[in-house]
Amino acid sequence: MPKPEGFRLFPAMAQEFERLEGVGSDVARRRKQKPAWIRREQQAALESERRPRSDVRRPVRRGFSWRSLAWVGGGLAVLIAATALVVASASSRPAPAPPLPTVSADVLARGHIAPDFTATRFGGGQLSISGLKGKPVLVNFFASWCTQCAHELPFMEESYQRHKDSGFVIVGVNSLETGDGVAFYHQFGLTFPAVYDPGNPGRIAVAYGVTFSLPVSVFIGKDGRVDLIQLGALTPELLEQEIQKLS
Repeated sequence: MPKPEGFRLFPAMAQEFERLEGVGSDVARRRKQKPAWIRREQQAALESERRPRSDVRRPVRRGFSWRSLAWVGGGLAVLIAATALVVASASSRPAPAPPLPTVSADVLARGHIAPDFTATRFGGGQLSISGLKGKPVLVNFFASWCTQCAHELPFMEESYQRHKDSGFVIVGVNSLETGDGVAFYHQFGLTFPAVYDPGNPGRIAVAYGVTFSLPVSVFIGKDGRVDLIQLGALTPELLEQEIQKLS
């Protein structure tokens, strides 16, 4: 910067001007210089912009996504529902009807051989009257709708428990049934054997003349002959009397 002509005459003023000129140059130079940390950040930004986009790695997603979990859960729900439907349809399917009993052509009459029959027992297996020959037998016809049956069955069970060791046998025949005869049988905790007689009336009922009314009891002696035909409910006294007579 050229100095004014008058500065030659005044040396002190010239020195001051040179000092101020140097200070101004230093300030300008400092303004042009940037701090080192700013230069580093700018350099890093430039390098990041120059880096190819393919170098940027996205984080790898591991495990199941929510969508995958939803598909798996939905599949399990469908499988469980299908299994429940199969089980329900199997349980609601009615049990197969037991085979019809076979009955002899004998006529029921006091003093005559009782009509023989072979029928399916509650719980499975077969029972035949002819197979009980040599034992006193009570054949009792019952059904779940019969109120008198519900009255006499408990004391019949008590008599059976008292005398079964001496050979006395009760055979229940579930006939003229319109409900659940098996549940009715178990309701009283009965243990003497009982058989199915499907139909209204069934084959055994027809052979024994039981076509519309219950209960009916038929006492059979050790020789297989009919000793007593009781229409209507038994009494404990009559039952005990017949057991003693036939034993």
